[in-house]
Amino acid sequence: MAVSVETVAAETKTERGQQTRNRLLEVALQLFAEHGYHGASMRQIAEAADVAVGGIYNHFRNKEEILTGVILTWHPLMLIMPTIAETEGQTLEEFIGNAAQQFLDTFAARPELLRIFMIELFDFDGAHLPHLFQQMGPLAMNFHARLSALDARLRPLHPLAFVRIFLGTLIGFYISGKLLRKLPAPHDQAIGTLDDLVQILVHGLLSTKTPHMAEALNDLCGDNDDNTSV
Repeated sequence: MAVSVETVAAETKTERGQQTRNRLLEVALQLFAEHGYHGASMRQIAEAADVAVGGIYNHFRNKEEILTGVILTWHPLMLIMPTIAETEGQTLEEFIGNAAQQFLDTFAARPELLRIFMIELFDFDGAHLPHLFQQMGPLAMNFHARLSALDARLRPLHPLAFVRIFLGTLIGFYISGKLLRKLPAPHDQAIGTLDDLVQILVHGLLSTKTPHMAEALNDLCGDNDDNTSV
């Protein structure tokens, strides 16, 4: 069946409109990250996107709606969860390590994402998080299921609770790392490495060898030495 000229024209117009909308969101992401939400104006967004100021309102009612679009498109959780949900790993430790590395690599490659995270959290009191977590639900379930399949000893936490702890720990590790790197001659042993973080996430803060166990092993070895000498 032949497609009418009107249909083709309408589809082309829709495609152009979507491209303009995407360009506005990309530009707004950069301007919000650079100047803050309140420091970036609609005029700046329009000029950077090469769109008339009035043309913005064909796609967004106001600046807050632009921010909502930016957050739902570029929020770190929206970008990172699909990636880490597909992480590979033969063991729980390897899986967690690879997922953590992908998380940190994403933030390092796009530092503006952290600024958007902070704007949403502090300027808007996390107003968009319920919607984000609703979209993250299936990814969190998949992530948790894969972890459980790797090691049956995983704590029986709700998948979203586990993701909260995991991502919250990584965000704190990333931010504190950026701050500590500014100290004079920091070294990995002093500020901790990603491997340190993975070990704590997987095994906890306690050493696998307790002092009492170490003493018992020393005593046993000492007894064996005495018996051997006799």
